[in-house]
Amino acid sequence: MRAFKKNSGFTLLEVIIITGIVTVILAVSTGIYFSLKQRNFIDVEAQKIVSALRLAHNRTLASQALDSHGVHFDSASNTYTLFRGDVFDSMDPENEENQLAGQVEFSNIQLEGASINVVYNRLAGTTYSSGFVEIASIGDPSDIRIICVEAGGNAFVLKTGESSSVCVSGDIEFEAATDGDLANFPGNLGRGDPAQSFTAGSENISVARADLFIRSSGTPSNVFLEIRDSGTTGAVLGKSLTVGGASIPASLSWVQFIFSDPVQLTADTQYFMRLRSLPDSTIADSGAAGTIIWGYEHSATAPPAYADGDAWRFVGANDNPLDAGQQLGPVDQYDFAFKLFLREGPQMRDSRHLEFDLDLEFSLQGSTQITLSFNGGAVVENITVADFMNGTQTKFEWEGEIDVGGSFQTVRIHSLYIDAYDTTLSVHRDAELNDASLDINIDAVDLVEYTAAGVPTKGSTIGSMIYK
Repeated sequence: MRAFKKNSGFTLLEVIIITGIVTVILAVSTGIYFSLKQRNFIDVEAQKIVSALRLAHNRTLASQALDSHGVHFDSASNTYTLFRGDVFDSMDPENEENQLAGQVEFSNIQLEGASINVVYNRLAGTTYSSGFVEIASIGDPSDIRIICVEAGGNAFVLKTGESSSVCVSGDIEFEAATDGDLANFPGNLGRGDPAQSFTAGSENISVARADLFIRSSGTPSNVFLEIRDSGTTGAVLGKSLTVGGASIPASLSWVQFIFSDPVQLTADTQYFMRLRSLPDSTIADSGAAGTIIWGYEHSATAPPAYADGDAWRFVGANDNPLDAGQQLGPVDQYDFAFKLFLREGPQMRDSRHLEFDLDLEFSLQGSTQITLSFNGGAVVENITVADFMNGTQTKFEWEGEIDVGGSFQTVRIHSLYIDAYDTTLSVHRDAELNDASLDINIDAVDLVEYTAAGVPTKGSTIGSMIYK
């Protein structure tokens, strides 16, 4: 019989080899684990910042506490704080402060106006503090995440490899720096408005914001920007929020014009930006004493860099709404500086406060009656315009409660601007206080129609409707 020797275990050499293999595997897996953990930390923090921005945005759109909301960034303490109001108050007990994870820090904050606060405009949900916020891993400064904040209100984390320029540059833009008052705008001579045409790209677009390279001289009127179709005097497709003339810098600067409702434009189509003012510069003796100067480019021998549009001046001169103005030429050799931002604006809209610009040659001064028609004419309230105007017919103010089937509807209508040629009205209809449909007419002109839920549709001949 053959005897077998029992195996008593591993040899010393085998133990050394196995130990070495296990050590290498542990070292590699530990490195991978900590690398993934670090990467997970920074991804989580980026999404938390986006969530804070979206929460502030949603609170603003919902008019929570009837105020704006925002997020304050502090790179020294690596904190970001949700706050209420237009200005951050570090002592406000309602502040909601958040601390970045210990492995993550703010590495770059680039918001408009060198701001460290993103504040959303009430009801419109837009922000003047667009730009980006960058965070990085403390152990690896090259491992970064960029949170983009758009003027229209959106916030999101950029994809790996995307540049921060995605957040701050316009989709259609033409930059120029020549300084001169080509348009004499605005003024007291009735010489009209400046305008710049542009062409949409190969896809349909939505303009949420336009930046113009302008400066002020003296004390100009307040200004706003229109986008028109087919020409400088074409139909108004969108009107920006008003920018105070006194707030425009004295040196050429990019000034934002926000469209609270993004303007929908068709691919491969030319449109026209027209800079306007209140008082209206097309009417002699109506405009302010100051001037807006729009930076431009000119070449005497060849077109400037932007070939898909032209500069115009004296549009609507001397109160002639059909005057298309003077196209600066030779053709394609003048262009005003501009940037268009084509991101989608917020989809939610709070319609309790709307602003209406009445169409050309339509003023409340020449109107007789405003009619409120509830639930398709079941209840009608007639308002005599003259009874609620001031002595100079430059201000209108009416507010009332109307019983509609036992439910009192509360409506307020007041003017923002009135002269003999133009009127801007503000209408307040709070969905929490009103449950009936409402049509508002001025004489024979349809101003706005509200559904019972408060969804508005402006009249076809009204210049513009802005969510305020």
